[in-house]
Amino acid sequence: VVLPILPGWILVFLTIFSHSRWSDLLNPNTFPKNAASIQIKPLQFQLDITYPGLDGQFNTADDINTINELYLAYNQPVQIKLLAQDVIHSFFVPEFRIKQDAVPGMPTAVWIQPIRAGEYNIACAELCGAQHYRMMGYVHVVSPDSLASWLKSQAPEAPAPAEPETTKGKEKQP
Repeated sequence: VVLPILPGWILVFLTIFSHSRWSDLLNPNTFPKNAASIQIKPLQFQLDITYPGLDGQFNTADDINTINELYLAYNQPVQIKLLAQDVIHSFFVPEFRIKQDAVPGMPTAVWIQPIRAGEYNIACAELCGAQHYRMMGYVHVVSPDSLASWLKSQAPEAPAPAEPETTKGKEKQP
């Protein structure tokens, strides 16, 4: 009689014991304060990834955008903000032991700190449509200097300075 009940009690104990720890891992207030931020907005069947530009703000002209290519610095914490654009997707990187669902209308976030340089696969672990099998991306974990160089190379070019008003429309005199 005790043998079938014992595993059930063990599962109940583990659930109660791990709930607070799991909640801490997903609570943005407990994320490292020095963590960089990256937005990932999954869309059938791609990952739209956005890095803030020099101003540190998202949705500005200096944002850096990639599709299916995530670049991270090793030993540097990063907060990943997820927001699905159409259906439920997930951000799943087995080597990082992370899987977080992205639900339309429900922003979620996770933080990671890669400890090894290398190339890793990002998979969508939620059935998101007929082309679900094609939805994958890549994580490139590089040195902090390499990441800074890459971000600098991807930054949008500043617009050319506007011509002063006093010279507009006037022809040069010989």
